[in-house]
Amino acid sequence: MPRDNEKYHQELERRVEERTRQLLEQVREREAAEKLAIYEKIRAERYLDVAEAITLELDPRGRIEIINKWGSEILGYPIQELIGRDWFDVAIPPERRNAIREIFHKTISGDVAEFEYVENEIITRKGERRHIAWHNLLRCTEDGHTFGTLSFGLDITDRKEADNSLRMKQKDLDHAQAVARIGNWRLDVHRNELVWSDEAYRIFGIKRGAPLTYEAFLNFIHPDDRSYVDSQWSAALEGKPYDIDHRIVVDGIVKWVREKAELEFGGDGTLLGGFGTVQDITDRKQLEFDLLSFMRSAEEANRVKSRFLANMSHELRTPLTVIVSALELISKNIAAPERQRLVEMANDSANRLLRIIAELLDFSSIDAGQLKIEDQSFDLRKCIQQSIEMFASLAREKGVEIFLTISPEIPIQIIGDPNRIGQVLINLLGNAVKFTESGTIEIIVTGHEKRINFTVHDTGIGIPPYAIGKLFERFTQADESMTRPYGGTGLGLAISKELVELMGGKIRAESEFGQGSAFSFTLPLKEFHQTP
Repeated sequence: MPRDNEKYHQELERRVEERTRQLLEQVREREAAEKLAIYEKIRAERYLDVAEAITLELDPRGRIEIINKWGSEILGYPIQELIGRDWFDVAIPPERRNAIREIFHKTISGDVAEFEYVENEIITRKGERRHIAWHNLLRCTEDGHTFGTLSFGLDITDRKEADNSLRMKQKDLDHAQAVARIGNWRLDVHRNELVWSDEAYRIFGIKRGAPLTYEAFLNFIHPDDRSYVDSQWSAALEGKPYDIDHRIVVDGIVKWVREKAELEFGGDGTLLGGFGTVQDITDRKQLEFDLLSFMRSAEEANRVKSRFLANMSHELRTPLTVIVSALELISKNIAAPERQRLVEMANDSANRLLRIIAELLDFSSIDAGQLKIEDQSFDLRKCIQQSIEMFASLAREKGVEIFLTISPEIPIQIIGDPNRIGQVLINLLGNAVKFTESGTIEIIVTGHEKRINFTVHDTGIGIPPYAIGKLFERFTQADESMTRPYGGTGLGLAISKELVELMGGKIRAESEFGQGSAFSFTLPLKEFHQTP
């Protein structure tokens, strides 16, 4: 018996030790599991806190059970202050609060389909509105009972603002294109993509979504312009500029468009894509056509006027020349002073009328483009002296002296048109004598760098500063109150300007009111070289 008891006690101790070991292992396993669960919870919380998304769990009544650090920071509340509060009262804007709460409760009860993805606004503690994209899940038991929701929200406010800004810019661009009637297109060969703007569709009268092919484009081109457009596009595909105007036909109506394109090519010359614009220029083209028609009509009217003036001038000049000649003969045979004076007055008037007719004839010739400049060799000094002699008698009667100064470097013989140079000098000398009651008139001729300069300086009445700018305009006189007693058509200086410019020169005037005037014109110096 003692041996049996001893064995029994030994077996009992072994079993107790074995059970104790098992219990210890179970305790260690349970502690390890609890530690692991705690670790996993901490790790999950850390993941939720560092994730840039709102993590939100709501109970069936919409109260907050869990919200992560990111969500609390966006809302502006501490986490402890949010737990247990009604989500809709805290975060949903007032105008949307009831509607979204109703959708939530219907989703929980199964009356509506689950909203897996939705976007809506939330309102922060400071009243700022943020746009959130939500991914929603129902929290259910194994038997399907819903006990809340789990949601993950991404703050897409910046993206929404960028999208809205882009839409506004696109809207502004579309509006600008509509106002300017300019459309655009973009071609991406790699993607096999051709995109037209709304205005481009409108210009061609094509509905958006219609197939966009080159053949369809050519069908809109006016038949008379089709080959031209095709050739220009083919040239553009070889790298040449594409900037053309042509006609298109839209619903039977002819339009004018301007097209420009910039194409992009690869290193091997392969077309990669391009960008182009098309502008409706129908109104501008019509204005150009109307303006061209008006200009042609005006030119024709101007030619008719010039022909009329030329014919009238010729018709008047012939009898007046006879009258002048007759008056000169009569003056030689009349001894009575009073009759002699009458004849001289008639002769002066006839000569003045002849000068007016000559000016009108020159004016009409210049206007019609019929006045020609001839180059020939002539004696410059002789040409100037002849011009002076025409006014020598009148100048002596007024007590005005005329002086001529020619620089030594000016050659005796030059190449030019002596008649036109003489005509300009006569106009300038005539004005100088006319407006100078006493003093001097000086003609100065100088040369510089293949140019020859003529200056006619007088000590006459001068020209007011405000009148200098319009001296060379047609039918214009400096000051009618001053020049009316002297007569004239107002064409002399205008014709002189035209003649000087036809000879390749420029004319100018300087004056000090009451102190005299200086008129200068510069011409190219064409020196005559005698052939030995």
